[in-house]
Amino acid sequence: MRYVITLLMCIGFAYAQPGSRIVYSSKFIKAPGFIADSNFKPPSDTTNYKTGIATIGSSIYVGNGVKWSTPSGGGSTWGSITGDLDTQTDLYTALNLKLPIADTAAMMKRDTSSAYLILDATTSSTTAVATNLKFQIAANQRYFVMVDGTASKATSTSGMKLAIGAPSGCTIKGYAQQGTATLSTAMTNSLITAINTLGSTFATGIGVEVPFRMVFTVTNGVNAGTIELQFATVTSNTATIFAGTNMRWQRTKGL
Repeated sequence: MRYVITLLMCIGFAYAQPGSRIVYSSKFIKAPGFIADSNFKPPSDTTNYKTGIATIGSSIYVGNGVKWSTPSGGGSTWGSITGDLDTQTDLYTALNLKLPIADTAAMMKRDTSSAYLILDATTSSTTAVATNLKFQIAANQRYFVMVDGTASKATSTSGMKLAIGAPSGCTIKGYAQQGTATLSTAMTNSLITAINTLGSTFATGIGVEVPFRMVFTVTNGVNAGTIELQFATVTSNTATIFAGTNMRWQRTKGL
């Protein structure tokens, strides 16, 4: 009878219900396999044996019989990525190690995006200078672009001019609408037909903020580069493109 009771107790331990707690006095259990029905808590003792796995706090370690080490191939912590993808310099560096630079740059081009001026852009130059409104264009790509904003000339009625900077071999076709001396007058219209070329004069009121819009399509050749808004004064005094002026671009194709 004593042997029957002992056998039943062994069977009970072997088929304990999930969630029950069984403590074995031996240090090792050897079995063909083990499945935890809800969770598995590895030991936290890293002072003995140094084999298997163990945890300390939120870190997991693997022992090789001599020392404990963190598992290879893991442990990286990723934070939030904010802003434009092409400003993530650490990501650029990592990608440049994986692909040729030209391929990486092409991969980083965005099909659709936008940007705006945080601060006023000013110049007293009578030749075109770049603003911070720009985007990268790969070779043989075609983009539809819109620029909307306001501008003024400080102390002269001679006005100011705009241009679109682009890589050599890039072609452009579009139009510009620009305010003149006061907000009560009609906006002037002109065509945009050449890159890196100042357009018609506008903003001829002294210190009068007027609107402007540029709508165009750029078709690039074999030279990758930058599409950017440029401006200049007609005579040497300050011209301003105001904060909030924005550029939107979208990659497109001819039909």
